[in-house]
Amino acid sequence: SLSAEAEAREAEREAEEREEREKKEVMERRRKVMEKKREKNGEGTKITWSSTEEAKRDEIRKLAGQLSDKHLEHEIKRILHVSDAEAAQMRLELKRESAL
Repeated sequence: SLSAEAEAREAEREAEEREEREKKEVMERRRKVMEKKREKNGEGTKITWSSTEEAKRDEIRKLAGQLSDKHLEHEIKRILHVSDAEAAQMRLELKRESAL
């Protein structure tokens, strides 16, 4: 019947909205954790590719040959505890460096 269909659509819409809300909450929690990590590491200063310690740069350079851009950015974030934007910037700097 029509009302059962409408109810099903409504329930689906509510589930999608709830899922979206939960996703936003998770992202917000992650962002806060990253900020705390940065504060703890005294990283009010911006980390750049050139300011990263050599051992970590070597580790990332090794991965660069093996991974896609997205995966490489993920590894840069994991190793250096930087934001998406910072990881993307570092990946570009790494590409520039290896092109020289």
